[in-house]
Amino acid sequence: MAGSSKAQSGEQQPDSAPAERRDTSMAVPVGGDSRSISATEDPPSGAEPQELSRYGLRSTYLTLSSRPLGLYEIPYHPDFGPEEQTRTRYPELLPFLKRILEEGKALDITREDTGWKETGTHTFNSKSIARGISVSQIAKKDDDRNEVWAGRLSIHDESEEQGDRVGKVTWETLDSILRDEHSKQEAEYTPNVYDHTILLRWPSDGPDGLKDLEQDLGFKNLGLWIVNMYHGIPFPLKDRIFSILVAVGVRTDLSSIPEERNGGKVQDEFVVVQLPIAITSLPDIVKNRSHHRVPGSPSYQRDPERADAKQKQKLGKALVYGEYVSVEKVARVRKGEKTENHWAMATMSDAKGVLPLWVQRKAVPGEIVKDVEYVLKYIAEGKGVRGS
Repeated sequence: MAGSSKAQSGEQQPDSAPAERRDTSMAVPVGGDSRSISATEDPPSGAEPQELSRYGLRSTYLTLSSRPLGLYEIPYHPDFGPEEQTRTRYPELLPFLKRILEEGKALDITREDTGWKETGTHTFNSKSIARGISVSQIAKKDDDRNEVWAGRLSIHDESEEQGDRVGKVTWETLDSILRDEHSKQEAEYTPNVYDHTILLRWPSDGPDGLKDLEQDLGFKNLGLWIVNMYHGIPFPLKDRIFSILVAVGVRTDLSSIPEERNGGKVQDEFVVVQLPIAITSLPDIVKNRSHHRVPGSPSYQRDPERADAKQKQKLGKALVYGEYVSVEKVARVRKGEKTENHWAMATMSDAKGVLPLWVQRKAVPGEIVKDVEYVLKYIAEGKGVRGS
């Protein structure tokens, strides 16, 4: 979801290589240097073991002011090598996932006392399948890190028809589309995403599986994976790759949520957190699952016999690495006799390339609103729902 509009920023110059440059006066520093990633550069490398904290955890994950996550900043996976030789170099799965999900859980774009401010409202017109639905646009600026969050909030009454021919939208439907197989669904409902590939998935079952962590985390239906998302950009610009770590879960600690937070009693809530990851830091067995060359100048590659018509048009096209972080939450809130789904999302991104970051930031609020329309259209088409 959050990545669906990162590359859509209205750029007006081609991304040229190798002489690609952009105004970095407002850019977020990556790993301490204000560099951009051109089509001829690899994405930033991750941290080495000696750079990590005692437990291999960062003080915060919801930021772009640090380098993307590196190999030794994510939990061990069997694809990383023999366990007895390498496991101690990685953070443990439980504290890592707890830190990320707790940060996502704590991010509340409706709280003005934490710096969030409503900047406007978008109501879909009569020609949209989401007609009549209003979306609050919300923002937060962190001057210390030179970071700007863009957020949105829409409320969907489960008893009312949504938009044009969408029907009633339940929490279970949104959970199916936005949490369960999040990346796969996003690639299907987002027009400019033409491919995705799961590079790695941590197992749910078995020894050290995610299910064993549910009670300690206060979440169930946990998921953790790494994915490449491929976003199309109008010519003469280059398409984008976003290499992302995705963590998802459904909260089981609902009694800790104060009723005044949502104006009613929260009956269900899921959380999705997405963080950039340094793909070149991963073992060959993992990064070679990509649909582009790693390392080196990235270009889109996959078996033509398995490519659809849109993907065949992209074969061999040059790519540029982008980055984003995002949090997405949907809470089912009971208000008297009425049940509402509060769908909130917040993101900050840098699509890289030639366009100054301040121009990208100006475009993002309007772009993320479109995700609401995309998902409602997806629902109206009968897609993405479990069993469909």
